[in-house]
Amino acid sequence: MMTRFMFRLLRSFFIALCCAVFCYYFIGICLTHRIVTDSLPNDDKNGTALSVVMADVIERETGKHVYAPEVPSYSPTAVLDNMPAFQRGIIFGAARSVAALSDDAKAKEAAALLDERTGCAADFKKAAGLLRESAGVPDEKRLIAAVSGLIEDAQRRLSDHIVKREMYFIDLKADDVFFFTKGELYTAFLALSTLKPTESVDNALFYLKKAFTLQPTVVLNVSPASQFAPNHLTGAGFFAGRALEALHKAENKRK
Repeated sequence: MMTRFMFRLLRSFFIALCCAVFCYYFIGICLTHRIVTDSLPNDDKNGTALSVVMADVIERETGKHVYAPEVPSYSPTAVLDNMPAFQRGIIFGAARSVAALSDDAKAKEAAALLDERTGCAADFKKAAGLLRESAGVPDEKRLIAAVSGLIEDAQRRLSDHIVKREMYFIDLKADDVFFFTKGELYTAFLALSTLKPTESVDNALFYLKKAFTLQPTVVLNVSPASQFAPNHLTGAGFFAGRALEALHKAENKRK
């Protein structure tokens, strides 16, 4: 009799514990998971808008949102992998974009802090503060070259992964590559949007937005020749390529 009572008690406790853990992680994920690709407001017309926009997006991802790559293992956010990859892509893209302000000492210091591999949220917040103090004016040719470099890097990462992993029936790394590239291309879009609009720049912005607004429920990296399922990495790479083509036209017109 006592044994049966203890068994029921332990079973009830185990069920309650499982429910509590599920609720803890489910509610925590719902509250913290954020992959935001909204355009940031840009009312600065004095040539320093690039530093302001980069500071805005860095502060949003490390202050307003939880910076997922450095949360403790027991946090609900720790089970996510798309959000951390997206945020690392944003930091990587911001560091490369800020290179267009390399004549400014504060921008140089900020770029040195923006290392998505070894840096932390505190470093990135400090970098955002330095960018707000930066008086550097981005050179248009240098900014276009920096954004072109970002897009080329994104294309290279996508194509390398497609070639290496396309034969895997289940590719658990595809979503990491996809969302890192998504963050990178989103930052490229924000940096490029600080330039005066031209036909080539507008076309590049159009295709960049097509690339980073792709939001598949499950990221697939099947063979590009597949008749049954899409390859989302190929889709992102296609739009990135069209954006790069438009930027090359913009570079040629400015020569």
